[in-house]
Amino acid sequence: GNDICSSASVLALTIERLVLHRSEEAGEHTDKSKEANLLGNYGHSSIQSFSYLLNILKSLKSLSTPYNLAIKNGAPQLVHFLKKVKFLLNQLSDGGSMFLPGGIGSSHPVLYIIEKEGELYRLVIVNTDPNNGLEYHLGCADTSPPKIKYQTCVVIRDISYTKINDDAFWGMIFKLAILPPDKFNKPVVLYDILLPFLVDKPFEQILYESEQDEVIDYKTPQRSSTAAYRCLIHGCSYILRRQGVGADDVKRILFGIKLQMMLFIQHDL
Repeated sequence: GNDICSSASVLALTIERLVLHRSEEAGEHTDKSKEANLLGNYGHSSIQSFSYLLNILKSLKSLSTPYNLAIKNGAPQLVHFLKKVKFLLNQLSDGGSMFLPGGIGSSHPVLYIIEKEGELYRLVIVNTDPNNGLEYHLGCADTSPPKIKYQTCVVIRDISYTKINDDAFWGMIFKLAILPPDKFNKPVVLYDILLPFLVDKPFEQILYESEQDEVIDYKTPQRSSTAAYRCLIHGCSYILRRQGVGADDVKRILFGIKLQMMLFIQHDL
């Protein structure tokens, strides 16, 4: 549950199969199974969002080997990984998005989402662990059923090209991810030092502005060591919402993803 890139590979395969089911149902109508009928109910705009999301996940997969080498071998491989990240970042077109793997203290994954908007950028931090930084995110009590939910995504808007391309910033972000926890590798470094640097604002102001974003939903955090999967699911949910998919439709799409994963398990058995 702690390898974001590997989880992205599984998720990409799942979404590919979902799109295949939908294409078969819309085309030759050869597959009349219940699952294909369910997936066939997705509208054209949702399928386009699927394809957009699939491309983002495939881009993340391409970072798997250099990222894992950086975790294993440290600084020399980290430089190579940073070059790969900067290359992908500078390839982003207007309106484009990308996922980046990250973490806090080498054992807790965090997902970063970069979006390009004209000459500026948005950075989204996706954290789902209540014991490793989620206390910095907004939370609320839900009564039906009773649980604590969080805005697991925090959005930082209007980041300049210079700041989003700062080598020292990304070096510290990924140092935070690959080195074991110590006094310099804790959530406070990410939330109170690194993130405010991007827009020259205190994190409290960043959090207030993020709360106003209409696509940021309150979600259930992880309950076990599933941070990589949970971060990706919440990141995918954010991307779908940004693509104009409604909150209820996102839930239905995520249900379809879970259903397809169960079909994979059933097939393997």
